[in-house]
Amino acid sequence: PTETFKKSTAVRRGSACERRCAGRKGSRNVEGTLDRGEGAPCVMGIDERESASPSASARGGALLFAGGEKSRRRVDPRAALVTLVLLNVAVFVSGAKAVELIAVAADALLMMWCHRGRLACAWVAAYAVISLISLACILGGPFFMPVGACLLMLARLFPTAMFAAALISTTYLGELAFALQSFGLTGRMTVAVCVGLRFFPTIAREARAVREAMLTRGIRLTPAAIVTNPVGLLENFMVPYIHRISLVADELGDAVMARGVETSRPRTSYHELRVTPLDGVVVAVAVLLAVAAVAGKVLL
Repeated sequence: PTETFKKSTAVRRGSACERRCAGRKGSRNVEGTLDRGEGAPCVMGIDERESASPSASARGGALLFAGGEKSRRRVDPRAALVTLVLLNVAVFVSGAKAVELIAVAADALLMMWCHRGRLACAWVAAYAVISLISLACILGGPFFMPVGACLLMLARLFPTAMFAAALISTTYLGELAFALQSFGLTGRMTVAVCVGLRFFPTIAREARAVREAMLTRGIRLTPAAIVTNPVGLLENFMVPYIHRISLVADELGDAVMARGVETSRPRTSYHELRVTPLDGVVVAVAVLLAVAAVAGKVLL
């Protein structure tokens, strides 16, 4: 009986191993790459070691979205932060529409280079619409001029907002944290900034989830429904949404503690940051815009 039990156990183990290996054919691992086909060993092979490496496991840490490591294009986060400050100086010190247009065009070109063509088109279209509406309001007479002035101030934010969107959509959280640390920010501030940036996409996702849950119950969140039944909006949307936001806030607090906000040791990065010639070009363009804005303000 003992020999029979040992043989049956060995047969079951062998068949289970064969089923696991056969089930691997055509399956995908967590990184989205195809695993090895039929006959692959059950132990961790080359593909599994690559997907389990620290750099591969950290690839899911993009702020909003980042493509594969090989096809990803981005500006070095340290250069991007410097450029962001210079763009603010150039746009708000100058106030000239020419500087604003040049900055928007440069941001659109940068987004196109980073494989964010749809994002660039959306931002440029929104900028064009707001600029045209503001011009129409200003030409419409004194009654519409305050609205036009507000829209002009909103359009002035677009160069900085476009560059920030390009930075967020192409940079991993670990890279941004390392860049902030390199500028002398404390660990508490670095973790707070990174977790705060993750908060806004999270609350947007929760709002979509609540709206989808309302649709399953046959409740549509339309402007007419908001006007005609504000109490229903409060009951069906705001109550579950606020409840979900409170849960997300607790989870983010736990995430802050898990990331070692209390530690005083310097942090390392899975991603190697390297300044490229393109980063120098981006910073140089921002410096030229800032210098032109300041010179135009002083001379004029």
